[in-house]
Order: sequence, then C-alpha cells, then structure tokens
Amino acid sequence: TAENGVAYMQAESDAKGYAHATFVLKSDGSVKIEYMTYVSIMDSEQALYDTSANSDNFDPDVLAISRTVVDSTSDAMNEALGYIDTSVERSGVISGRTTTAGNFLTGLILEGMKGQGVVAAFHNCGGMNKDLIISEEGGLYQVSASDIYAIASQDYTLLIYELTGEELAKQIANGFANGDYGDQMSGLTFEYKNNGTETEPVIEVVSITLSDGTKVDVKDQKTKYKVCITNYCAKVAGSVFEGKKPVKDEKDAPIDNQLIIKTLRNRKSSG
Repeated sequence: TAENGVAYMQAESDAKGYAHATFVLKSDGSVKIEYMTYVSIMDSEQALYDTSANSDNFDPDVLAISRTVVDSTSDAMNEALGYIDTSVERSGVISGRTTTAGNFLTGLILEGMKGQGVVAAFHNCGGMNKDLIISEEGGLYQVSASDIYAIASQDYTLLIYELTGEELAKQIANGFANGDYGDQMSGLTFEYKNNGTETEPVIEVVSITLSDGTKVDVKDQKTKYKVCITNYCAKVAGSVFEGKKPVKDEKDAPIDNQLIIKTLRNRKSSG
C-alpha cells in the first residue's frame, strides 16, 4: 500500500511473472483487496519458447503479433557489431563497485560523447539487463544489435552536465551509497577512503584523475568538467544534478542503446 493509501501490485521484475488480485467494491464506496497472488512464469523457462511442443501454451493471436515483429526486425537485431574476448557481466566487481558490464557500457557511451567535450560517463548497474558470456571453451563472442538493446533496454537518455571538482567527487561517493546515482563509470580513476564501517560505509573521495592525466581538485568549486549520465540516475532525489540544467535539452539527448550501436558501427567501419 502506497503512502496515500492506494494499493498497488508489483509483479517481481523483468517480466518474470504476473500478479492478480480480487477487488471488492463495497456499497459504502470503499475498496477491499483480496487474494493477492504472484505467479512466476520462470519455473519452466523452456515452456516459454515458440516451438511446436509449446503450441498449446500461447494465444494464437498474440503469437501472430509476436512473430510478425520478430520477422520484421530480425535482420536489424542480428546485425554483427563486433566481438569481445572477455565476458560482460553485471556481477563480480573489478574494484569498488565497478563491473565489466559497467566498463563496457560507460566506455562506449564516453567514446560516443567525446565529440561534445565529455570527460566521464556514468550509468547504474541496476539499469543493465543482460550479461554477454564467453563460452567455457573460450574464443570470441559476437555482439549483435539485439545484445545492446537487451543490455541497455530502458531507453535512457544521456544528459550532459557541468560539474565542479567537488561535485564530481560527491557524484562518485554517492554511487557507493546508492547505485542508482550512477555507480558505473568511465573516463576517470579515483582514490577514496571509508570513514565509516564495512556495513555502513561513509565514502570520501580523496583524488580523481581523468583518462588524459588531468588531476581534478576534489575541493575545487570553480573549474567545470562535462560529464554525461542517464536521465534516470540524474533524477534520483539527492543527486548532485538535482536543480541543474543539462547542457542540452533532454528532448535533444541521445538514447543510450542507440548511441552505443552507432559507436560500435563507427568502430567497425573504421576497421
């Protein structure tokens, strides 16, 4: 029940199931909610595939719509954009909160935005929705357009802001407290100390170095640095971007998955 008294249902996440309930409308105008139930569809994943063996599982009209969409987009979705030789994973941090998935996405976003003077890119690990796993035999993984749309499936816009050195340090520290502020990043390295405990950390960023070697004064309140971040992260309450205007209006901002695909195409065309 929400703070205003309105009941709502959340069926887990990632379309892994559905929720249902009975709404009882009383004569006095009140509403009673009964039999709230969540049903997972993940107990037998193989039953979810469009195969002859599963033909009785699906509504034929819905299946026809799905097939039409798949057929019309398959060529575009299967476009090969490049290859990776290291798995792209959302779990298993490299250092701090950094993951290979975070490095992969923010690195490509930064590459695509550098022409606009951006020196660092931020995203949140919770907004990444697929791993790209190298097989146990090793070798290469061919990255397709559908992989990028699956990893960056939220269609976040990428906003550019100007931050001082002090604000940049706060942005990094905020990512430790709440990943939704943007805990994944590229374009810089930093050193920090924990003034709290392991379970209740209080992070203080003590130094920042940009990829070009520039040392950022973490106390500086004047020098500005352009960074890009998803609209989702920027709008989390308490972020350093709260009350700030992006360099470009959000309606003119690129979508993360589209920018990444464009960046990979540019890499491919340039050899």
